[in-house]
Amino acid sequence: MDDTATMGTRTQGVDGDCGSSKRNHYFRAKRLKAEEFQAEQDYFVGRRRLINREVLGWGVVRGFALPKPPRPPKPPAPPKGKPTAKAAAEGNPAPPAEAANSGVDLTVGRGLALDRAGREVVLTQDQALNLDNTFLLKRASDGRGPTAAPPGDAALAPGRYLLSAHYAERGVGRVMGDDCSCGCGRPESNYVCETVVFSLSELVEGRCPCGAPDCPRGGGCFDDCCGDEDRGPHARLCAWVAEAPAEPGGCLPHWNGYAVAVDDPVALACLELVETGDRCKPLKVGAIDDACGPRRIVKNNDLLYDLIRGCDLTRIVDFGWKHLHRAPRPVPWEEFRKLFRPQNHPNGMTDLTVTFSAPVKVESLTRPEVFAMTVVRRDEDTGWRLQRRVPVTALHPDPQGSSPAGTTLGFRVAVDEGWWDDEMAKDGYSWLSAVAFLVEIEVRGDLIEDCSGQMVDANTHGLRVAPTGDGSPGGTLLSCFNVLPKPARAQARRTRD
Repeated sequence: MDDTATMGTRTQGVDGDCGSSKRNHYFRAKRLKAEEFQAEQDYFVGRRRLINREVLGWGVVRGFALPKPPRPPKPPAPPKGKPTAKAAAEGNPAPPAEAANSGVDLTVGRGLALDRAGREVVLTQDQALNLDNTFLLKRASDGRGPTAAPPGDAALAPGRYLLSAHYAERGVGRVMGDDCSCGCGRPESNYVCETVVFSLSELVEGRCPCGAPDCPRGGGCFDDCCGDEDRGPHARLCAWVAEAPAEPGGCLPHWNGYAVAVDDPVALACLELVETGDRCKPLKVGAIDDACGPRRIVKNNDLLYDLIRGCDLTRIVDFGWKHLHRAPRPVPWEEFRKLFRPQNHPNGMTDLTVTFSAPVKVESLTRPEVFAMTVVRRDEDTGWRLQRRVPVTALHPDPQGSSPAGTTLGFRVAVDEGWWDDEMAKDGYSWLSAVAFLVEIEVRGDLIEDCSGQMVDANTHGLRVAPTGDGSPGGTLLSCFNVLPKPARAQARRTRD
């Protein structure tokens, strides 16, 4: 069989069944019609969306910020004491109930997202939600899938809803197409405007969904293929990616002049709608419950590298004894004693402080074992290293900065006052007087939870004093230094001085 026959047979076999892989081929004297240009666009747009959804994933890339609605003003507090008749008559009445629940209009900030089909959801400027760009997303009565309905539909009532963004197209520049020999034709659009519309879907049982995807399930166990890698094994990763690439749906359904990707919403926030008493705007946003949790996030390279570096973690940035941390020579007794000064901090409070880079939950500091201070000395007879634990009684949060309620940026250590009086305040012989001793201080980050729900990255980093951190949640700050023995008597100390 000659080459010409082979080529002809091969071409004839694929012309009718090429699917989305067909692209335009140019050659001299080729006549181009609308179908050829459309095939060109379909190929490159389809390939770009394939890369988007299979390599980048889908979700919010950046932006789509939502403002928090202002809280209704509180009624004025009643005057103290018994009010006079005049004061009662002229007192400020409480605001009416409808004013407290009037709500606000919602504006979504500009942003970029990718939907499940790989379409770019691009909002180029801040957009206020209204009846022209927001629809009610509800399940069809026959259960076939979600459908779009106007927000003014009776089904939309005050309550909690999920706000989502959708890719949409709108024709721009109407012209008459010439698709028949007599010169008649149907209206066409010179351009297609890619835009964004929004939907509201009622929350099932009032629960706000979580946008973070579940871990993939490879199924079963695998032999250790390429087991020298850090993560895997390779066979399990292969099972995770064995599924065929997803294919987008067909034509986009039409709503209010838009062709909308109704089946591919990108969730933005959970919010509450309230009645306003205004016939033109019967419903407004009363509160945004969660503008972060429902969002699926596209993890771009910058974000992934920041996660590897631990940029999302809270660290220890300062502590009150850092001038003693890993001191090259034994610390004089008086320097160590200065950490315990009741004249500045009564009730057993000390200068042993810890400061964090971000707020941590106060409830995670209620257990004194978060902080441990151990004194280690050598037994003069046997050479054993004997340990005694300083009695820490409490960790007191420091009220500083503008931390959210229930959080703090640091804490101060309190010790037992009886121990302080015996070991620190009184002169004379004690267990710390015989020989030089080692002090080990531990701050256990595994027990401290920051305001994002992650454990504090407290691991020491080489010889660096602060900040702590090795890029993984949890860990322990271990600080050590040697201290010269406590003078046995005050008279002896004055003689040496």
